[in-house]
Amino acid sequence: MSKKNLSLIKVLAINSELQSLLSEKLNISAKWDISKVITQCEKHAEDYNKFRLELCEKHGKLDESGEKYTFEDGKEKAFKKELEELNDKKVSLNVSISFAKFDKVESEYPYHNINLLR
Repeated sequence: MSKKNLSLIKVLAINSELQSLLSEKLNISAKWDISKVITQCEKHAEDYNKFRLELCEKHGKLDESGEKYTFEDGKEKAFKKELEELNDKKVSLNVSISFAKFDKVESEYPYHNINLLR
């Protein structure tokens, strides 16, 4: 098992790719390893979304539909700055994936971000 330190935004991208990889033809052992990393990624994604929403509430206002935040002059810049800091926050993932199993997977999906876990 190796420990990888990655930015939150990369962890979100990796989570998406790992979810797709689970649908590929892999043995159960490989799927088990992937699911353990997904569990960690999902916890980070949950925390990320909580704090992103907090930033939206801090700097913006919900529009009339209640679905989208809008930002007044100057507030959007502050929001983007804090969001970028959040995106760049480093988190750790414990990875026990055998990449030799995945290198043989034939897929149309380009699993680029997963290579950060090697």
